[in-house]
Amino acid sequence: MFFARRKPEEVRIDRLDQFLNMQFEKKLGAFESRSHAITDNLNQALIRFGDACDRFEELEAEPYVEGRYSANISAIKTQKGRYVGSLKGILGGMRLEAGEAVNSYYRYQHILSDIEGMIKNVLETNANFKIVLYCYSNYLWDFKSRFSEIEKLAESLKSELGGRSEEFSEYSAVADHTSRLYSYIEELSALKKSVEHLNEGPRTGGAASPDKDGTGISKSIGDKKAELALLNRERSDLHDRITSLTLPLERASKKLDHLSAGRMKLHVLVEDPISAINDESKYGEFVSLVQELNKKIIAGSIDLKNGDKVSEAVAMLLNSDLYSMITSFRSCQQKESEVGREIEALEGYLNAIRNEKTASERHAQEAANIEGRVHEIERSKAAEKSAIEKLFTEHYGVLISIVG
Repeated sequence: MFFARRKPEEVRIDRLDQFLNMQFEKKLGAFESRSHAITDNLNQALIRFGDACDRFEELEAEPYVEGRYSANISAIKTQKGRYVGSLKGILGGMRLEAGEAVNSYYRYQHILSDIEGMIKNVLETNANFKIVLYCYSNYLWDFKSRFSEIEKLAESLKSELGGRSEEFSEYSAVADHTSRLYSYIEELSALKKSVEHLNEGPRTGGAASPDKDGTGISKSIGDKKAELALLNRERSDLHDRITSLTLPLERASKKLDHLSAGRMKLHVLVEDPISAINDESKYGEFVSLVQELNKKIIAGSIDLKNGDKVSEAVAMLLNSDLYSMITSFRSCQQKESEVGREIEALEGYLNAIRNEKTASERHAQEAANIEGRVHEIERSKAAEKSAIEKLFTEHYGVLISIVG
């Protein structure tokens, strides 16, 4: 009586993700408010950096060219304008937003990725305009101070995220289990539909078959094959487009790899981008290597007879959405596999319909196999529920019962 067990809170399966994110937010504590404050400061720092760009653009001072006897003052001033224009372009595309993130950790993780990308772009721009930084070095204190402020705030946000890495690891463990639970539910739904389809199939013993000659299923197979042909054509077109963007860099990439031994090989990514570029991180490394290749071609570090054409090919590749093409290619492959499996299933049903003598036994056996799989998945589903309930207790101190 005095030690009665707490009654678990019932959580519907379709609200499990929402409930998980709610518990995760609670455990994050002041993370959201602290990160929001950093983001607000970042917004202000970006504005101040933009103001510094404006002031530097309006600067009328003559460039410092001592020790550079061949320096062209007019050209340096022109470079100054281009430099500021590049920085403003980077700032103009910067938005400290993360769309519809499911929780604050993901939201600020996305924002950090964006701000780090902006910092990287600024540093690369600095490297491309070294002459401007040298000749106006006496006027860059404000400039450097504002940019340093952005870097420090980015590190602060990174530190906030890192300080919650343990909580995020716990969250990810629960999220993995919920994902598997949803997969089991989807498979159960598909199997039940298969059973329904089998029950509607032809039977022996004098009963008339609703689709005796298989006309309906034959039409479905034809539709699926047409769909498969379209997917195949789309995948082939994507493959050709991806290859046309990367193939012109094959020879130049090997030269870059020869100059930079002991690191990721660009030619490996160029020769088979679809297999080699398997996530956004790898794509980011690929883009960095391609940009480095272009710099070395322009600087003459890599000698190519058709250097201008290769640089044009680099520009075309960087301006394309290559990663989206690769993602779409893989999506097509997955859809082709799914449609192929659907065709196989439909053809199996069609064969069963056309073979009336053994149709009933075949359906009975297939139904038994599916029923066995249903029982297996039900057990796995129950195990996942138990695992999730246990993890909620361990990580969030919440006693729950998953229903549905």
